[in-house]
Amino acid sequence: MQTNLYSTENLLHLNSLKSLVPETLHAYATYNSAVLKAGALNRKEKETIALSLASAIQCPYCIDIHTRSAKTEGASIEELSEAIFIAAAVKGKSTLMQQEEITGQSNELNECQETCKNFFESAFQAGKLSPKMKEIIALAVSHLLKCSYSIKKHTKNAKASGVSQQEQLEAIFIASAICSGGVYMQMANMISVFNES
Repeated sequence: MQTNLYSTENLLHLNSLKSLVPETLHAYATYNSAVLKAGALNRKEKETIALSLASAIQCPYCIDIHTRSAKTEGASIEELSEAIFIAAAVKGKSTLMQQEEITGQSNELNECQETCKNFFESAFQAGKLSPKMKEIIALAVSHLLKCSYSIKKHTKNAKASGVSQQEQLEAIFIASAICSGGVYMQMANMISVFNES
């Protein structure tokens, strides 16, 4: 029995989908390729966004694939680190949005709020990624999380940063593809376990 489901060797099991569900696999692969093809956003930008989203859904296979792809497209480790921190900040902020209604205000909460605010703002500070790119990533993560507050905020910020409607749409499609891909990649584990039983 295998003790680590997240082994890259398990990815070989995905080859069996060619005979199990060929039409659906082809449709998925075509969709994924179309989403990640250069458009208003170039391949490096798309793979950087994909990695931040993969980190947000915590899919080890997706993180592996999109780290390698982003690196191949010329992304630096600093850029990728910043992208993942954007995902962490947006995901953390989205989680806290309803806290005032639930907990009210307290001194302890205010201290926590200050440290959270510092982290969230720090993630968006100028760095290797442009403010525009950081807002594109934030918008994609907001859609991935389905957080209406974050979607509204980062759509407004993206527009203010000069993000075109096409760039916004492409980022949202990447979020959709990563949502699907994160589930798709788990079939490698399912097939591995199925074959062992």
